[in-house]
Amino acid sequence: MQAFEDALSMGQHKHDAYAKQDSYNWFTNDTQNFTNICWFASFEPDIIRSKFNELISNKTIRYTKIQLKWLRYRWLYKQYRQSHNKAERRKILKEIKSIGGLKKTPEEKI
Repeated sequence: MQAFEDALSMGQHKHDAYAKQDSYNWFTNDTQNFTNICWFASFEPDIIRSKFNELISNKTIRYTKIQLKWLRYRWLYKQYRQSHNKAERRKILKEIKSIGGLKKTPEEKI
C-alpha cells in the first residue's frame, strides 16, 4: 500500500519526489522483490502491475514540474558525487544551481 501512496503523491518536497520515483521503479521493473511482496500479500503480481500501468495511462499517476526538477537534481547530484574531474564537477554544479524553483534547507545546499 505504501508504494501506491508514494506513487500517487503530489507532494512538492524532494523526499516526496524521491519516494515516488522509487515506488514507480519498484512497480515497473520486474524484480523478485516485487513478485515476492505481491505473493506474500496474496496478490497476483501481473494484475498489480497492470493496474499500476493503467493508473499511469489515465494520468492518475503523474509527476508535477517540481517533482521532475527534484528528480533531475537527484540525478545530477549523483553524477556530481561520482565525478573525480574538477572541471566536470564544476559543470555539473552549475547545472544543479540552474534548476529553479527548488527550496532547500541550509543543510541541503551544496
